[in-house]
Amino acid sequence: MTAHDAPAHGLEHDHDRLHCTPRWSAEPLTARCRTAFDAREHAVLGISPFNSYYSEERIRELVEWGLQTFRTVHLFVPDEPSAYTLAAAGYTPADAVTKARRQANYLRNKIGRALEGLGISASASDEMLAPWSRVSTNPQYQAGFARGVDAYERDPAFRHACRATASWVLQRRTSESSGLAPEAIEGAVRYLLAELPLFIDSVGIFGQRASVFCYHQSVPFLQDLFGECFGLTVVEGQGFLRVRLSDETDREAVSVATPPVAPARLCSD
Repeated sequence: MTAHDAPAHGLEHDHDRLHCTPRWSAEPLTARCRTAFDAREHAVLGISPFNSYYSEERIRELVEWGLQTFRTVHLFVPDEPSAYTLAAAGYTPADAVTKARRQANYLRNKIGRALEGLGISASASDEMLAPWSRVSTNPQYQAGFARGVDAYERDPAFRHACRATASWVLQRRTSESSGLAPEAIEGAVRYLLAELPLFIDSVGIFGQRASVFCYHQSVPFLQDLFGECFGLTVVEGQGFLRVRLSDETDREAVSVATPPVAPARLCSD
């Protein structure tokens, strides 16, 4: 299945086939995110290759929640862009690519086992999976990527927010708490810009009327993005959800994924 074909597929939920799961908490970032969520049309579940939060069991439970909640679900894996962050953290370009590819294969197998545990066939699993390497050939993705690059070049506030977020991400992978090299930060920005089209237009990429990107945490950059603090706009019907187990504390969600301090927001609600 090509990336251009992907919007026509995905997996539609079947309540009779699915069994009960732990209750998940879904928190829309803004009122527009709430509207997109209320449509229950489509969800993109972000699954990070180098994040221990996404165990096989948690992936299975998250996908089951998604299928019970939305008409259609896709799983986004930033496979190749992970090499940008690794290179920025000090790996040679070749080693970064190799490590990213190895981890993406490991995660893909883990996702496959999780979906198999839900009784989802291999062909249906392939339709659900939307790795960056597939999505990036989609014309709507490419248009969104071009918009993000243009905003980064022209909008000082957006550029500052991208760099602050990239620095924060790099602090998870290095011992440096300050004084990161500018070229390292720019390398990590490439990862953020590669994901950005999924945040601003998964509606168009997957051919939906409404869509929400789901992840277990949010960052101030996304709150500013959906709060319309930048010139770059999010398309109509697009939202973002912070999704996690309802009995999970902030400390539990943060401890495996983030340093204690995130960059500040640029504007307030």
